[in-house]
Amino acid sequence: MHFQPPVRPTIRGTGHRFLRPAALFMVSGKRRLLAVAGIAAILVAILVPLNLRKTPPLVIDSRVIDDVILPQVVDLVPIKSDSSQPSNSVALPEIDDSIDADADVPEPASTMAAPKLAIAPFSESEAKSHQTAWSGYLDQPVQLTNSIDMKLILIPPGEFMMGSPEDEVDRSDDELEHRVRITKPYYLGMYEVTQGEYERVMGTNPSYFSVDGKGSDKITGMDTSRFPVEQVSWEDAIEYCNRLSALPAERAAGRVYRLPTEAEWEYACRAGTTTPFHFGSQLSGQEANFNGNYPYGITTTGPYLERTATVGSYAANGYGLFDMHGNAWEWCSDWHSDYITSAQVDPLGAATGSFRGGGWYGIARSCRSATRGKNTPAYRDYYHGFRVALNSVVERSSAGP
Repeated sequence: MHFQPPVRPTIRGTGHRFLRPAALFMVSGKRRLLAVAGIAAILVAILVPLNLRKTPPLVIDSRVIDDVILPQVVDLVPIKSDSSQPSNSVALPEIDDSIDADADVPEPASTMAAPKLAIAPFSESEAKSHQTAWSGYLDQPVQLTNSIDMKLILIPPGEFMMGSPEDEVDRSDDELEHRVRITKPYYLGMYEVTQGEYERVMGTNPSYFSVDGKGSDKITGMDTSRFPVEQVSWEDAIEYCNRLSALPAERAAGRVYRLPTEAEWEYACRAGTTTPFHFGSQLSGQEANFNGNYPYGITTTGPYLERTATVGSYAANGYGLFDMHGNAWEWCSDWHSDYITSAQVDPLGAATGSFRGGGWYGIARSCRSATRGKNTPAYRDYYHGFRVALNSVVERSSAGP
């Protein structure tokens, strides 16, 4: 049988009777389109069957969708009922665009547990740690400065042995030792109330050691504005607290001032210590302003200024309070009475006015942490002063006994 090969098309302009690949793009018009379409059809007819033979089509049984895939999707994506959707469809959650990204989101209430009570004895560094912990918990500073530039120190709640042990030298019978718990944090003046602070609130300066006082010869050339105010009675001190609390800036801040209780005073004075003084068991006149001719726990005598001194002239205790020993006796809000032997919580006294800390003219034993003094509410002398207390923001109350 005679086989005659097909006649190859002649590509015009090539001068050859066989098809060149590059020459295809030289064909114009309908012929080029027909040529491209023909080649494409041939490739599809050859390649598609081969591909189908190698990779069988993916078939998913409807039971797999119903029993496996769909339940997992439903568990992950909430389905919102919509009658317009087919019953076997899964609804996607709608996007809530009603939330204002700039809106103020209220902060959750603090769940922070209150710090532990400061249980004496503890060291100076531990005293400061307790202050820091309670400062953070209350969101209040350790040191507060009020509108008349008076500085107050945060005192954390805690427990201590109030009074003196029976073997403490020169103790008095009214210092019966007993456990006391202070349950609320409070602020106490870093210093005794100064002459300048008193005059700014009360309009007068009754101090003996002042320019116009009877002891002016003792303070010649000195600025006594930072000396402790003295010659004030318990009644004067209460009136000062009331007037200070009534100042517009203090009222706006919600601050109500008062005198400390005896228990608060001694707890703050000791600052975790159990010794006669917050700095130890000896007092020579170098550590506080008193009559240094009569030291305590040591035979070496010290200076005797015969007057009050600028507040803060001696070292502070563990809480950062100055002049808790000596300089001026300090009135307390409650009243002197015999201690109760059982443990007490935030105790108050009764009977006659009490004061603490010793003074510039006194001997060393009267400056001990446990020493107690008493007199009538109207009594004034040149060794009586005071420092103020302030309830923390979590516990506001009115001043006075």
